[in-house]
Amino acid sequence: MKSIFFILSAILAHAAFAQTSYVPSTKLLKKKGYQFNLGGDYFQTSKPLDKTGKGETLADGNKFNRIQGEVSGYYGATSDLQFGFGVRYRKNSSTLVDSTTNLTTTPTSSGVESTFLSLKYAFKPVDQLQYTLEGMFRYTPYTNEEYTTTSDPNAMILGDDGNEYSGGLGVTYSSKGNNYLTVRGGLR
Repeated sequence: MKSIFFILSAILAHAAFAQTSYVPSTKLLKKKGYQFNLGGDYFQTSKPLDKTGKGETLADGNKFNRIQGEVSGYYGATSDLQFGFGVRYRKNSSTLVDSTTNLTTTPTSSGVESTFLSLKYAFKPVDQLQYTLEGMFRYTPYTNEEYTTTSDPNAMILGDDGNEYSGGLGVTYSSKGNNYLTVRGGLR
């Protein structure tokens, strides 16, 4: 009896988790609707590449890692217009061991890597097709210094400086069974 209960519980739990929803990127929030997102990632070097793209062995003790998090929010101004805002925080750290002197340096950097504003406008659906114009401006609040022989060897940059602009068009086909096919194209 316990095994039947366990099997039924497992099937029901799987069915509950299998019902994840997919919202196409061309679907906007309803008027006065809002959404908040929190995301992050971690990266660690496993193998450096030479200029030909071939992997090389990482020297003993050398490593680089990046921890990054982003908070964003979106607001439906109307049923056809959505605004977004976000902030990305990043921490870079590296450990470099000089093979001749055996000295270790650990350059680090952390701070706000960028902020962004986004805009989406959805046209009225045409049959089962939804068209959306989207644009984004990402601002980098710092400028990287050019490295020279007198630069601090422990200084590390957060990322590429300079602002980013992007715009594009998205199209989603919605089948009668609530399946979606989305195609997006744009320029960054």
